[in-house]
Amino acid sequence: MIVSTFGPEGPAKCSGLDVVRYDADSLHREFGMHFRLLESVKELHQTPFGTIQQFLYCHCRMNRVDLSFRLILKSLTQMGSPKKYAG
Repeated sequence: MIVSTFGPEGPAKCSGLDVVRYDADSLHREFGMHFRLLESVKELHQTPFGTIQQFLYCHCRMNRVDLSFRLILKSLTQMGSPKKYAG
């Protein structure tokens, strides 16, 4: 997955609202141990008003063990609960 947010040098406010700024490590911590940070890039973006804002892009992937577990759970859920047979 790719996530973008204001970088550590980004604005303190956007459209009058307080924002949270992240570096790659702090953003990655928001997603927890189930995701692996593959790469991150910072970009300086010029707004239509001429203001420069720093953005951060993070490319993360779900860990294989978590992905495999989710796929197994999904297939079990689709199968439904076991049928009871009268003997």
